[in-house]
Amino acid sequence: MTGFKLSVLPPAIRCSGHCCRSFPVSASLAHLRAIASDPRRSDREEAAKIADMLVPLGEEVRGGRLQTVYTCRHHDAASGDCTIYDDRPRMCRDYPYRRACEHAECTMRETLVVVDNVTKT
Repeated sequence: MTGFKLSVLPPAIRCSGHCCRSFPVSASLAHLRAIASDPRRSDREEAAKIADMLVPLGEEVRGGRLQTVYTCRHHDAASGDCTIYDDRPRMCRDYPYRRACEHAECTMRETLVVVDNVTKT
């Protein structure tokens, strides 16, 4: 006889930092630096934070287009922690932008329901 076993795992509040290891940014590094140096821009402080954290890894095709992919210089690979957590850019605070994280290994979740097949004898 086969049945199902449901397990509900509580919310996890600690991010594992998988999103910090490799990510695209829609604006180029040169454009971010230009915004950061323009005194007329209200978003220049944010652009400066983002430009400072980006370390280019190379280019990948993501979403059907070639994009530059970066890692974050403030990501501690050993612990998964952000070394500037309290002062991180808004794009980092807002990720994953009201959707599930795209990284399968991510430990951050609202609530997880696990369904297992169970065979009873």
